This record gives sequence, C-alpha cells and structure tokens, in this order.
Amino acid sequence: MIKTTFSIKVKILVFLLFCFSVHSTSAQTETIYIDFGSLGANESVSPWNNITNDISGTISNLINSNSVETGIGFSVVDAFAGINSTGTSSPNPSLNFESTATSDSFYGTSSDSGSITFNNLVIGKQYTISVFASRTGVSDNRETSYTIEAQSTQTIYLDASQNTSNVATTSFYPKADGTIVINVSTGPNNDNGSGFFYLGVIELEYSVDAPVYSDNALLIDF
Repeated sequence: MIKTTFSIKVKILVFLLFCFSVHSTSAQTETIYIDFGSLGANESVSPWNNITNDISGTISNLINSNSVETGIGFSVVDAFAGINSTGTSSPNPSLNFESTATSDSFYGTSSDSGSITFNNLVIGKQYTISVFASRTGVSDNRETSYTIEAQSTQTIYLDASQNTSNVATTSFYPKADGTIVINVSTGPNNDNGSGFFYLGVIELEYSVDAPVYSDNALLIDF
C-alpha cells in the first residue's frame, strides 16, 4: 500500500511539472501566400489566395498556409496596367512558391503606378513581408519599387528580369488603424524603355502565441 501511494504521488508530480513546463511562452509563425495575376487554370491551389482582378481585386478574409481564415483583408486601391503571364515557371525550390504563382503577375509602366492595401492587421504586432516578381525572356533591368506605408514608411526593391530566386523582404508595424498601403512603381535602376514593373507574389509572415497554461501549482497529498 505504501508503494502504491508513493507511485501515485510521483505520477501526479510529473504531470504537474509537465504542466508548468508547457507554460513557458513560445510563438509559432503563420504565413499568408498571395498570387497576383492568376487566371483560370493558372490559379494557385489552396491555401494560396488568388488576386485575379488588377483593377479592384479584393479579398475580405485571407487564409493562411493552414487554410485558416485570418480576418486580414486585402484590396487593390490603385489599378495596375494589366496582367503579365511570362514569369518563371521554375522558381527556386527554397522559396516554397507554386509555379502557378511565380509565372504571372500584375504589371505597370513608368507612366503610372499601382497600390494595394491590407487591413485588420494587429496594431503593435510586427509583420514580415517578402515580395517576388519575375519576367522571363528579357535582359534589361526591370527593377520595381515597393513603398510600404506603415507605422513608418520604407521602400524595398526587386529586379524582375529573369528572376527565379530573389525576393525583397522587410518587417513593419501597421498604422494606428491596423492598415498598410504598398505603392508599386518603377525602380530607380530600371532601364526598360517603358519602365515596366511587376508584382507577382506576396508572402506575409507573423507570429502568434502558443496556448498558455497556468503555472499555479496544485499540490495533492494522498
């Protein structure tokens, strides 16, 4: 009987120690993938979000890589010139991008620009954005400028010409109303006669806290 009582105490103590250990805060990363310019059979499969309308495309509730609705909304607020379907169909595997996403994009020229916005972002939370664009069969510089209007404004650049592996990446905090605006235009090193610029893929990453368990000890003596 004494041995049984001791065994029960040990098991309960191990369980309580386990509960205490899982209380240690940890964070996991969620990712949203967006394919710009996808049409018909070239749409990327779920959990990708497809934006097919380059003039007024809108998704009110983007899904993440686990196919879970995030509550984050997206809209095209300044129209692009059209859709490019000559991007790479062989993206570097390290990107983890579907070929259907990298082979198309929105585009514009130096005579105009395009803008998109995200809303319902968490105020005070840091997000990391990576942008990809590709235009094959060309040899000039088609650098694109992505100006992100968030808590602070910053600009990142990417040359889409023959691109299969490069992304432009930065981190930001949303504005006080939980939004950001991204203005897309011709980059300063772009030497194409028409100043073509592109927006093909956006990867948006953010951390979420893992479930937190109470560390209040429960001591039981049998």
